[in-house]
Amino acid sequence: MSIHQAIASNIRQYRTIPKGSFLWLDVPGADDLLDSREVKSIPALLERYGPLNEVIVHLDTPEGDFEDEFHFDVIDLKMPPAVPLKSNGAREARDAVIANFGQKRIEHVESLVEFYAGHLLSRFRKSHQYTGPAPKIRTRWHTKTSWGSRNRITISPGYLYRPESDYFGYTFWEYQHVRQSPLIGCFFSLNRLNHVKALVAHELAHFLQFNSRYAVLPELDYATAHGEGWQYIYSITRADLNRYINN
Repeated sequence: MSIHQAIASNIRQYRTIPKGSFLWLDVPGADDLLDSREVKSIPALLERYGPLNEVIVHLDTPEGDFEDEFHFDVIDLKMPPAVPLKSNGAREARDAVIANFGQKRIEHVESLVEFYAGHLLSRFRKSHQYTGPAPKIRTRWHTKTSWGSRNRITISPGYLYRPESDYFGYTFWEYQHVRQSPLIGCFFSLNRLNHVKALVAHELAHFLQFNSRYAVLPELDYATAHGEGWQYIYSITRADLNRYINN
């Protein structure tokens, strides 16, 4: 039984898994969420990320209307289905952020994510003759990592709105190999919303990377997650924000 099958078997004890769903693994030490189908085996997972006692799994449905989160002991992925500890982390996390920052402010962040993604996509349609689909857009307060796929982008701004943190350090951090880039690298800003916009630009670039065949683009490698093709697209989606943070 593969890791994906073991996780799915456990989840199906409590709910159905719609066709086309993704099971994302939130593994400590990983730069991004892992697609359970791409994890070959438990030994391979442990070899890459070290000893793990628990793996958090997010059920990502095509409809986007489920926010289920499951916690599994690693040993349960080697054995017959065991009972997972299920929590409604999405609702609890959003309620906590609203309690600290106010509902109006948090709803503004969520509206900004939706608006800004549409704004950047509209500009990309004009600049690069993009004729492809628009992504489904979600804001999640209980996940630690944002991600973009072929069909959607998910923005996780919760780390920016933690009252116990020292105002998130003001620095938007990028991957090591692009941190020094003047176009897509790290930047300093006191405004949380600039950081939210950068998350949107980053993940929209991933969505457009998956859908690069619909655009007129230079011949680059668009298959590598953070390769030259993605970097080029990200430089386009970040350009609007750069005009503000660089002045």
